[in-house]
Amino acid sequence: MTLTDRDKKMLVILGAFFAVVAVYLLADWAMGGGTVGSSVSTKEQELRDIIQVYRTFQKTQADFQAAEREIQKAGDFELLTELENLAVKANVKDHIESMDKKSQAKNPYYDEEAVEVKLQKINIIQLITFLYEIEYATKVLRVREMHLETRFDSKDLFNARVMVSTYRKMKGAPNTKPAAGATVPGKPSAPADEE
Repeated sequence: MTLTDRDKKMLVILGAFFAVVAVYLLADWAMGGGTVGSSVSTKEQELRDIIQVYRTFQKTQADFQAAEREIQKAGDFELLTELENLAVKANVKDHIESMDKKSQAKNPYYDEEAVEVKLQKINIIQLITFLYEIEYATKVLRVREMHLETRFDSKDLFNARVMVSTYRKMKGAPNTKPAAGATVPGKPSAPADEE
């Protein structure tokens, strides 16, 4: 096969082009760059991070909506009365020194009501039982703060201060339901419910 002068020039130019590209890629790799490859892997990692943040957001939103349902299910109740009833169940009512309402910071969605319960001369089992009754009450109650002091007259007894909160959705609060059609990137969405 004979090559014309034009074909020979094209082969030389094409060879030089491939040589320059090969030298560039080798130099880039030798310097630890790998700009094209590292750029793609960096973007893939960023996409994985975004998907993880979105999934965390979805879980937090689901937890928030579950808490909203619990608040609505609990209905309206008086926190002081509820805590007194739980103290009776935990057999610590006689140890209550005081129960005082405390003001809490406002937020646009919920009204938080808090009560500080001061208990005197209780043992650790009584305290755990009381905390258990609060945590697993049929109403939405949360222990916000707790402080224990060992009594000087008996090392087996404590004085305790427990701050307990409950929440009520404010009238006219913004809707907290997720936007219709929200999906995880890269994952097909579930079919929408027909109404």
